[in-house]
Amino acid sequence: MVITPEASVLALVCAVVSLPAGWFAGVLATRVPDRENLVRPWPGWRPDEHQLVISLTTTALFVACGWRFADQPLPYLLGALALVVGLVPLAVVDIRVQRLPDAIVAPLYVVIFTIVVGGSLLMDEPARIRWALAGGAVWVVCLGVGWLIGMGFGDVKAGGVMGLYLGWLAPDGLQAVGLVLYALMIGVLLASVYGIVDRIVYTVRVPIEERRSRPRRWFALGPFLVAGALTVVFVYPSLTTLTI
Repeated sequence: MVITPEASVLALVCAVVSLPAGWFAGVLATRVPDRENLVRPWPGWRPDEHQLVISLTTTALFVACGWRFADQPLPYLLGALALVVGLVPLAVVDIRVQRLPDAIVAPLYVVIFTIVVGGSLLMDEPARIRWALAGGAVWVVCLGVGWLIGMGFGDVKAGGVMGLYLGWLAPDGLQAVGLVLYALMIGVLLASVYGIVDRIVYTVRVPIEERRSRPRRWFALGPFLVAGALTVVFVYPSLTTLTI
């Protein structure tokens, strides 16, 4: 990726757009878990640490998307921005309550699928719809196996929309599968590293007698899957020269 003046201008535009987008992502993260009304009047915004993290993260990712897709067709950028607005609050909610709410996941499917279909037809590349569906299917199948052995089903459902977009970026079915597998590997690797470090710290700091009386420790997998998917989105051109 080369940062050209045009890319910088697009990144600036994305930064401006990220302000209302970050606010909306914050509304999703704060209201959805508590089943509050999403359309009640302003302010609908709670200035806390979660909102600040969501706003800053959304802005950073929007700017990165502007640079990343400056030389790509507009539908790819729109899809990436929509994905960010959905995935950032999902990750925060999963950290807070270890749940990936359908109230965010389901509309995100509708938005991403609409962009995939409409963008593919506008670019006169209808075959990309198949690659998108293949990417989503591979992600769901892979995490579906994990669900059978104890993984939360919310990760399976949310993963499908990430696979849908990653598959859409690929020029053929093989690379669609490859991008999804890369994203899964990155996400699982990050989660594994975190889990090992967390376990070591827990073992060192908590006496063994107290550990026996405490319930089993869990941590949210969703944020790591989101990180894996977004990493692949931004480094995808480099992955085209690699093989699975």
